[in-house]
Amino acid sequence: MFMDEFLTGIIFSLFLSFLYGVSVGAQMPGLNGWRLNLRESILYDLYWAAGYSIFFLGHGLLLGLVGGLLALKGVTPEKIRGFYFIICFLGYFYFVAKWTLPKNELLYLLFACAATAGLFIIFLIIPPPFLLVVALCISFAFLIISAIYTSLRQKGRVAPGTFEQKEPEGPAQYSRDALPTKARVVVFGIDGLDWRIMDPLIREGRLPTLSRLKKDGVWGRLPTLKPISSPNIWTSIATGVAPEKHGICWWQKIILPGIRPLPGEPTETACPKDSGALRIIRVLHKRGLIKSIPMRTDDRAVKAVWGISSEFGKRTASVGWLFSWPAEKVNGCVISWFAFPFNEISLDFLRRKTSILPHRTYPEDLMDQVEPMIVTQGDLTDEERKNLYLTTARIDPKRKFADKIDLWYLAKDKTFCDISKAILDKERWDLFTVYLEGADISCHAYWTFLSQATNIEKHQAEILSISDSTQFKKDAEHFSKAIPAYYDYLDNQINRLMKAAGEDATFIILSDHGFNLDGTGHFSGEPDGAIIISGPITRKGALELKSISVYDITPTILYALGIPVAEDMDGRVLEEAFSPDFLREFPVRTIKTFGPPEDII
Repeated sequence: MFMDEFLTGIIFSLFLSFLYGVSVGAQMPGLNGWRLNLRESILYDLYWAAGYSIFFLGHGLLLGLVGGLLALKGVTPEKIRGFYFIICFLGYFYFVAKWTLPKNELLYLLFACAATAGLFIIFLIIPPPFLLVVALCISFAFLIISAIYTSLRQKGRVAPGTFEQKEPEGPAQYSRDALPTKARVVVFGIDGLDWRIMDPLIREGRLPTLSRLKKDGVWGRLPTLKPISSPNIWTSIATGVAPEKHGICWWQKIILPGIRPLPGEPTETACPKDSGALRIIRVLHKRGLIKSIPMRTDDRAVKAVWGISSEFGKRTASVGWLFSWPAEKVNGCVISWFAFPFNEISLDFLRRKTSILPHRTYPEDLMDQVEPMIVTQGDLTDEERKNLYLTTARIDPKRKFADKIDLWYLAKDKTFCDISKAILDKERWDLFTVYLEGADISCHAYWTFLSQATNIEKHQAEILSISDSTQFKKDAEHFSKAIPAYYDYLDNQINRLMKAAGEDATFIILSDHGFNLDGTGHFSGEPDGAIIISGPITRKGALELKSISVYDITPTILYALGIPVAEDMDGRVLEEAFSPDFLREFPVRTIKTFGPPEDII
């Protein structure tokens, strides 16, 4: 009797884990726009189902032990299995509740939950010897149904690294000559820049550069994309198309046997946040059973704005843009984001020695000039850290209060700003782009101390519960100045680079998302980013832009440079940002498509 119910508890738990793993496998491709064939869908679902079965084995042993002890006390098998059903079904809902899924995926989850409930009810009347056979048969059927569902619902989506539209036929399709607008465009991509932080600082008389640009040009709140992920948003900004078209939808690709590499990160893809199964996935990842590689420029299915402008003879330079490695061949130069030695960075998904990679710049021998300008964490002085109210050994030796993120972001931003200054001093570029990540990382690390966040009573109580309250109260005022100080730093750097670029350039400052002032960071909700466009060809008077999108950035840049806009782009030209004289002299031109990238090393 004990052994029957003990084994039944294990089978119940493993069956639950298998169904949940298949559900996870069926949901994940849809979140990032992957497209799998039936064989890949079956394998993909099986990987996650097997992983969860391993994780739930301990749960099953405990559940079976409790059921066996209840059997010894004379509890009937029907009541014991009813207990199993309640525990397992609640567990299923507990894990499902951890996922944030699109509305069109809820129908599948309802089906999965209903199927699970029905199958467990059937289990209540099945004798123990046949329980395992029935569970295996039902699991296999559920796997096939889920795999078919996964494959069919992806119909029509563009898979990463492919391009389904017709490639341009050459000069006969469109002229490679740009209109003579004589405009020059300089783009500052500032990750996480938020008006709700900038506006109070501007009212205090700080951020003079951003304040002047806002008054002299146009500005707006730039809606972000969901899910909020820097790779897909910044690539959409640089291409003018949605993630399902350009194919860059995560930081890296997972390599699993029998399946082509797919975008994802093992600890995020396989498990909901805070799931105990993360530990198993991390172990498998560290042992090399699950491998991952960074997303590359040749995973991008469409041309970026620097590639398009190069085709039209524009002199182009790009510094530090996300997913710009390997560096592309352009009419100018590219300093990829891997030009900075990411072996200096302690984030899990970037823990690799990028300093040994080839093609980190174009031309490649440009890396010899870039190398001496690289600033590492060890090069940062205590004085620099104190001026920015950042963590120092003297102030916070145990690093209890920050997110334990090393100060690589300051070193990286300094590196790319110094490189940008040298490049801008060398030549008057038609298009110059630079990406700076520090504002985002600073907010992640020091958001806890921002006054707007710590004023939330519940959040402050959570902080105090995991921190030494005396030390927290002593240092909170100090660290609350870190984010505003970093905004000051970026404002100074933008001013420095603007002077090097020349006042006749048109400047675009933008971010991919903002932050929520509720202590949760930007992962709760969809906080808007920010955009400012200012220059000799723009409207004046701090006009606020409405109904704008991250997809509009590339079309707007191309138009300013006199280059036609592709009709297969998802964005539009922000005509309201330009002066009436410029619009009259240079009407918007369009072509069908620019096609896939051509000159990726």
